[in-house]
Amino acid sequence: MTFTTDILFKDALRIIKENAFKRTDSPFFLSIEMHCGDEQQIIMANYIQTILVDVWIPENDEIPFNFPSPNMLRRKFIVKVSDK
Repeated sequence: MTFTTDILFKDALRIIKENAFKRTDSPFFLSIEMHCGDEQQIIMANYIQTILVDVWIPENDEIPFNFPSPNMLRRKFIVKVSDK
């Protein structure tokens, strides 16, 4: 039981995208802790890919050899996801 109202994940992503860069061009770190099954995780991943399509940088478990420059990260979402 919480004192907050329910909001759909896709609606939250849209609102975050609309407002994240109103005051700064700095990257926006979106850390998501998933407590749902595999099927729902796939749905959520699809929302991230479609709603944030032009502004997101997915987390990569591999060691990157070419890091993006700070300028390349301007107005981008860096998405970190952990599960259960």
